[in-house]
Parts: sequence; structure tokens; C-alpha cells
Amino acid sequence: MIELNHISAGYGKTEILRDITLSFAPGTVTTILGINGCGKSTLLKTLVRLLPLTAGEITVDGVSAVNYAPAELAKKIAYLPQNRNIPDMTAAQLVLHGRFAHLRYPRVYRKTDTDAAERAMETLGIADLADQPLSALSGGMRQKVYLAAALAQESPAILMDEPTTFLDIAGQLRLAQTIRSLAETGKTMILVLHDLPLALKLSDRLAVLHEGHLLDCGTPEEILARGSLERAYGIKIRSIQTEDGMEYVCGL
Repeated sequence: MIELNHISAGYGKTEILRDITLSFAPGTVTTILGINGCGKSTLLKTLVRLLPLTAGEITVDGVSAVNYAPAELAKKIAYLPQNRNIPDMTAAQLVLHGRFAHLRYPRVYRKTDTDAAERAMETLGIADLADQPLSALSGGMRQKVYLAAALAQESPAILMDEPTTFLDIAGQLRLAQTIRSLAETGKTMILVLHDLPLALKLSDRLAVLHEGHLLDCGTPEEILARGSLERAYGIKIRSIQTEDGMEYVCGL
């Protein structure tokens, strides 16, 4: 369980997040929503201590996050940022990097590390990409490799910032299925998404930020009923029941 208790954070003297209280439970998908600049990515960076708190406390499994050494916190929370360079390495080498927090001195990969990396690639169906350079892969395949690295990290919580960026529709749907499957295994999945219809269909809970504050938090049905997305985005959202389930249409 990850809990945020009245946290505030930002960049230097510029405060972006203000007095946010929020929790993330195992086995759930929570998506952070809000317009550009509202603090979504800042929230993820603060969770993994890339940004310092200016107020409040974050606890992970009942322990204050500041009491975890960086490697120990990485064993609890894996983080996939939105913008990443493409390193000159193969898919298998990148996935193996997910084991870094588990290495002891001397920092040499053991069989437990290579086994974990192989399991992660098999879980995501990319074992056949092991020897492929990352630069030769499509955006969708690279995204799966990065997610495999997070799985190899064997952290119970995974944070993903805009994971569907540069993916086509089929790639987005496949990634959404993977995220749901991971939650069903007990992982705590925390996402930042711009795609409102996808977030509404994928998530167990939505946390809506507005001007650095938590405007609302609840199930997609609760958020829609309270009109919180309309207030945050200034748009109208309509739900339509289809044979394949509920669909959502956004408009002005």
C-alpha cells in the first residue's frame, strides 16, 4: 500500500502539488488525470523521491519513504518515465538492468537475476526480441521491453508516465490488456494518461488533479457522476453502452 498524506512538492521554490492525500492499493489500476501542467508527472516523480516533499509524508507499506535507501525503495516501486533515451544495447540487456536494485557488491548479475529477466520477457511475449537492438524495435515493442525491465525489478508497484505515447491503436489496446493482467496478479499500477476514454475503461480508480490540488478521486462511474472531468478539462463526456461494453465520447 502506498499512501500520500497531505503532501506538497515541486521544483525548487515553485510548488506544483499542494496538500494531496491519496492512497494506492495492491491489485488496482489508478490513473492520474488532469490538463497539462496540473502536476501529474510531478506526482509520480515525488512518489519515487526524484523530487523532494515540501510538506506531508509518503508511506510505503506503512514505512515513511524517506526511511528507505534508494535501492530498497526501487524494490518497492518501479518507475517508467515518459521520456527516455534509446540506449545502445539489446532488449535483454535493458531488461536485465531492471535487476540493478537487487545487485550486491561486487555488482555481478547472478542466475536469479537472469532468470527474473527471462521470466519478465516471457510474460510480455517478447522473449524472441532478446538479441534485438532497442534502436531496431518499434515504439510499441520498446515500450514492452521497458515494462519487462520494470517486471524484472519485481517491485509490487509500477508507475508509468504516458505509456501509450507513440503507440498505434492496436498497441494501446494490447498494453492496456497487459496493465490489467498485471493488476490481477496483485501489482499496484499507477498511470498518467491523456487518453480519457482509455483511462475510463482501463482504471479501477481515477485521481483528478486541478491546479496542483486533488479535485476528486473515485471509480470512473463516481467521477463521471460528479462531473469532475468536465470541471477539470472544460469538456463534455458522454457514455454509450455497446455490445463490447461501455464506450466514452469526449466533446466541447
